[in-house]
Amino acid sequence: MIQLFAVGGVAVFAIFVQQFIFKLVKENQSLKGFIPICANCKKIRDDSGYWNQIEAYIQSHSEAEFTHSMCPECSDHLYGGQKWYIRLKEKKKQAQITKNPN
Repeated sequence: MIQLFAVGGVAVFAIFVQQFIFKLVKENQSLKGFIPICANCKKIRDDSGYWNQIEAYIQSHSEAEFTHSMCPECSDHLYGGQKWYIRLKEKKKQAQITKNPN
């Protein structure tokens, strides 16, 4: 199951990266052509042959900046068994029920 999650997560991430780069190229012509990206870790190889984290590469070649968060699936995967996380999710669920009773 974890392998399936990892493969699915990589595929979703790859699609996100592809769409982001397409949008970036469309809006800002500083990125164009083929961008070598590792199929596993998603690092990008620059013109000097060095491998960079995707965030660093995009920030240095555009006006984009990154902020980090965590999607619900990754949060569940990393913290799903933790008591504090289960309580937090239950509180959020109750708050939504109270806010939207139908």
